[in-house]
Amino acid sequence: MNTHTRLHPFQNLTSNDIQREINRFFDNFLTPSKTEATRANQPREKVWKPVIDVRENSTNYMIDVELPGLKKEEVTLSFHDNTLTISGERKQTHEEKAPEAEGEKKQWSYHRTERFYGKFQRAFSFPSEVDSDNITAAFQDGILNIQIPKAEAARPRQIVIN
Repeated sequence: MNTHTRLHPFQNLTSNDIQREINRFFDNFLTPSKTEATRANQPREKVWKPVIDVRENSTNYMIDVELPGLKKEEVTLSFHDNTLTISGERKQTHEEKAPEAEGEKKQWSYHRTERFYGKFQRAFSFPSEVDSDNITAAFQDGILNIQIPKAEAARPRQIVIN
């Protein structure tokens, strides 16, 4: 007699278990750590790109960059060959050593870390010529606003019909 035992690999999993495993997979896949040592209850430096909005009207391009926790001195803007490059680094702001308690380690043990740290660089090429001498930037409340005027030759103009 031949008996078969059915395998039910998911029978003891709840929807929370499945969601946690999916989240863990994407956390590890999308945010690689710098070293294996950072996986052991230590903060890890994640790959990050600040989020941006890019828009234009007939005279300007406008780029808004979210840079929470950074100061304007920690951000660099450069323009070369019709490409604007934004770069910088966000460093951890807390002290690495925990308050000393008798007989305990001085390192923090992390339960969860979701903030991103490390160097970043974003580059934007423009489809038409811009007036690079008049690019302006303002930094307020963690938002970098960059205004890039279009070159006069690239601006739309009205043509009079005779």
